[in-house]
Amino acid sequence: MERKQIFVLGRFYEAQPYINDYPQSDFYVYDIEQNQWTLISADTSIMGGPKLLFDHQMVMDSISSTIYVFGGRVVASSSRCNSDDEALKNNPDFSGFYKYHVPTNTWTCILPDTYHEIKVRGGLVTHNPQTVASRGGHSILLHSKMRRIYIFGGQRQRWAQRCPDFLCYDIETGITQPMPIPSTDNKPPMGYTQRATIDTDHDEIYVLSSLSKDKDRREDKVQNAFWVYFIKQNKWICIYKNHNSDEQYWNRMQHLEPCPRFAYQLVYDQKNKTHYLFGGNPGRTDAQNLRLDDFWELKVYRCTNSELSNQCKLLIRKFKFQEIKKKDKVAAMQFLQTSVSELINHSDMEQTREFQETAALLFKDDNQTGDFSDQIHKWRCNLFEKLCDFFPKSMVQPQENLIDLISL
Repeated sequence: MERKQIFVLGRFYEAQPYINDYPQSDFYVYDIEQNQWTLISADTSIMGGPKLLFDHQMVMDSISSTIYVFGGRVVASSSRCNSDDEALKNNPDFSGFYKYHVPTNTWTCILPDTYHEIKVRGGLVTHNPQTVASRGGHSILLHSKMRRIYIFGGQRQRWAQRCPDFLCYDIETGITQPMPIPSTDNKPPMGYTQRATIDTDHDEIYVLSSLSKDKDRREDKVQNAFWVYFIKQNKWICIYKNHNSDEQYWNRMQHLEPCPRFAYQLVYDQKNKTHYLFGGNPGRTDAQNLRLDDFWELKVYRCTNSELSNQCKLLIRKFKFQEIKKKDKVAAMQFLQTSVSELINHSDMEQTREFQETAALLFKDDNQTGDFSDQIHKWRCNLFEKLCDFFPKSMVQPQENLIDLISL
């Protein structure tokens, strides 16, 4: 029987030198049913676990009763604090990859963080290829059925920016390797402000990217975007995007969509297929201490094959209605009342409004006579382009213009 427990590891400490008296990494568990806190360990580092951390990520494997902890910044490092090298003092240490077996109360280091730069002759810098770069601000996801752990995004020092941004750890074999990234621009931006969740029923990973805080850039990048990664197909799709950065716009949208932010939390209820988002930092330069306390719910609706078919039929019949209206408005009205109306969900206010707007076109005087073949040709080309949106790119004509391929 699964126990309903919450494990808490790590806490934030102000960055300062610690001489001999290092803060300890305490480890707690909260029993939800008994409403009771228990101190598991006063210091996980002396038990073979990580030192005191912040900005790390954990995930629980209920099948093996094992907690996996990856990355995060070490609050105090003896090698850094006791060093006379200023560069080493200012270079933060990151924790490695650990696992904690709950029944036996034992820690195991899967991979230490030894991804440190190695200076060689000629001023070149190389890295140890046998290790995985730890990081902070990343996401860690468990696929309990595939027995895999996915690590997405995060940030480290500038020299390690080329480290893999999307990793996969096989629980059964113990092998960690980078995920193959599709050679296309159609993928979410990597960083430390994204949040990711996973649906093991659909074999999908969801990534919400919002306000990008990059220290190397002078300006923040605003992009509320929601991405889906299909694990088996190794394919990314952006299903929603909003790049509006106007503050007045977001004031108007404050009850319709969460404004761009970072340092927020996102969780996923797989049973009800619902995301929940809370809080964050809007990154306003005029209010740097402002923190959000809004709470949002997100549901991604999936169209059935029948619904997609109806959408295509409705699109075609609306264009046909336009053509008939040019020649015979009475016939167009009859077509609207029968062929178009039967595809409308009249209980849906949005569809009903669009249907009424279409009917209103009958009373619009076009003041045009003669041959409409050119206009009808343009309409049908436009219809074809809209229908192509319902099909994969591999099944439709290329979107690129042939003129762009000609070198001038």
